Amino acid sequence: PLSDAVLDGTAVWLEDAEQWRQRYPEMAPVGTSSGLQATACLPLRVKDRDLGAVVFSFATPRPFSTDEREYLLAVAALCAQALDRVRLLGAERDARATAERQLDRMTFLARAGRLMEAPLSVEERLQRLADLAVSDVADWCAVHLVRGNRAEQVAVAHSDPAKVAFVAR
Repeated sequence: PLSDAVLDGTAVWLEDAEQWRQRYPEMAPVGTSSGLQATACLPLRVKDRDLGAVVFSFATPRPFSTDEREYLLAVAALCAQALDRVRLLGAERDARATAERQLDRMTFLARAGRLMEAPLSVEERLQRLADLAVSDVADWCAVHLVRGNRAEQVAVAHSDPAKVAFVAR
């Protein structure tokens, strides 16, 4: 079929509806719908990667001259390069976002580590850790310590002070 030819990297040049019917009888009704006659179906490739195809359809029969074929192939090559650049840009953005998230995590862990070494009481350290978590990674943080056979809340942090007061009540 037509799609196999294009995916194999072969440009398909159909100069009129009769060529459509002879070469691709099962697709001719679609390819010549709306009175279309000639079609150039060109692969979009970058190196050895197939990205898709571009189709140019014409309302009248036309012989594709060598110059016109070269021009349309050049347009297809430019389209393929543009699509590949967009793909690479997306991959770069994803990689950058991942690296920034990792940096944020590492920064938080470093700050939390320094906080745990500070000369403060356990309760003060845990409150500051809760505050740090809310400012960097969470909306809400509550810390409970098990003392004996009961859990005691020792720190609460939230970006909205009214919610902290609500928990304290």
